[in-house]
Amino acid sequence: MTDDDGNVETQVISVTVDSLNDPPVVPGDIFAVDENVVVGTVVGTVTASDDDAGQSLSYTITSGDLQGDFAIDPATGEITTVGDIDHEDFDTYNLTVTVTDNGDPAESTSATVTINVNDIEPEDNDGPSITAIRVNSTTWTDLFRDFVDYDEDSTSDLLRTNHFNDGEAAGYEIPFGSEQSTTLTWLGLNEILVDFDEDVFGVDAGDFQIDGVAGVNADSTPGAIPSIINVEYDASARRATVTLNQAIQAAAVNVTVLSDGIWDAFGNPLDGEWTNDVEPASGKSGNGIVGGDFEFRLNVLPGDVDKSSGSVNGAVVDNVVNTSDEIAIEAPSVINAQLFDGTVRAAAPNYDATFDLNGNGLVSTVFDVPAVESRIGSYLFQPVSTMSLMLAGSFASNPDSQELGHEDEALLQFQEEVDSTQLKTVSADWSHSEGAHRDEQLIETIASQEVDMESEADAKDQLLSSGEWDLASKNLHDA
Repeated sequence: MTDDDGNVETQVISVTVDSLNDPPVVPGDIFAVDENVVVGTVVGTVTASDDDAGQSLSYTITSGDLQGDFAIDPATGEITTVGDIDHEDFDTYNLTVTVTDNGDPAESTSATVTINVNDIEPEDNDGPSITAIRVNSTTWTDLFRDFVDYDEDSTSDLLRTNHFNDGEAAGYEIPFGSEQSTTLTWLGLNEILVDFDEDVFGVDAGDFQIDGVAGVNADSTPGAIPSIINVEYDASARRATVTLNQAIQAAAVNVTVLSDGIWDAFGNPLDGEWTNDVEPASGKSGNGIVGGDFEFRLNVLPGDVDKSSGSVNGAVVDNVVNTSDEIAIEAPSVINAQLFDGTVRAAAPNYDATFDLNGNGLVSTVFDVPAVESRIGSYLFQPVSTMSLMLAGSFASNPDSQELGHEDEALLQFQEEVDSTQLKTVSADWSHSEGAHRDEQLIETIASQEVDMESEADAKDQLLSSGEWDLASKNLHDA
């Protein structure tokens, strides 16, 4: 300080500056986490700082976690999962994380922490399955094909216009369950279509086999079991079309799809196990375990419009074309019934597609009736092991006499007729799960009945004519 006379006096003054509490500094972080991770998975750690030495920080999630899927450690800032993280529910979370110090007064800072949820494809351990088997003829009209591919279990109406509005025109789908064995009455069936429940790979002709038991045509020649000439796969429809070298004639046909040649996008082979005449609860092939060939039987007997049993040479067979079929197709309620394409695609109420043998949309006296008449006398081979059951039943009912009754004699005569037509099984694989033990049973089944069986060779001949030969193993066939 200086006065008016120029005197100077000096004094030291101390000024104390109080330090204010600085708020924490919180970075805005971005983390990522896979969907479907277990609870407690660490997502990331929020690391805040504070210029005030010695202070402690606490972390909280203050918004953005409406489902409560995350937790944060209040002391370390580590974020973990506590809920179900699903990419389809939320692909991104924007959490507000607030960090508070322990100053006086306490200060807080908030920042946005983004958590991105990765979409993870689930591991697929299930093999593809077969959902439908269809038959088709390349001679069918488009209208007929569009009509017969309809699911009969769906809601119907009087004119069945729904048949034409299902978005399909692929061919007749063979029902699963007890109706699987119902005879297919049409001529010209030269395609078999196989539908899968997912896109498959590796499909070619080597993955399919056609064999079976030939029936008998009206001229006593064996029905033809075709061979495969081509297989095409449509990925958009998930459908394989198997083209045959000719139409199926009277025959019980086995369609086999080999598991090891077809797989899905994950490399899982076909899950193909199938039990004929039993409708699976899942509506498709398989037992839930990858692998297993698909083996499906279908019965083709053109002209068998009434699908009833009948007598051939005194023996009853389950599937035969006879005069009852002729009567059925000439009935006034059936003949001349047609599909028509007017203002709305529809079908006459009395139109039955199984009577329209050539698939042209009309049950006519010009083609369909003569087609049935010309096939009278054709039949499918008696179901496997039926003869043994009938023989066993006959002797059980009269164990003391050990003599053949009239029906048994008629059956044997019928089997001789069958043998004379050279009915045969067309198959590349004669194996049977029970092997040689089954061979012994087959021979004993007939030889024990004393039906003029003087040798194993006679027994084998009888097995061939009865259908039991189809169950014998390759060893017995080679014997």
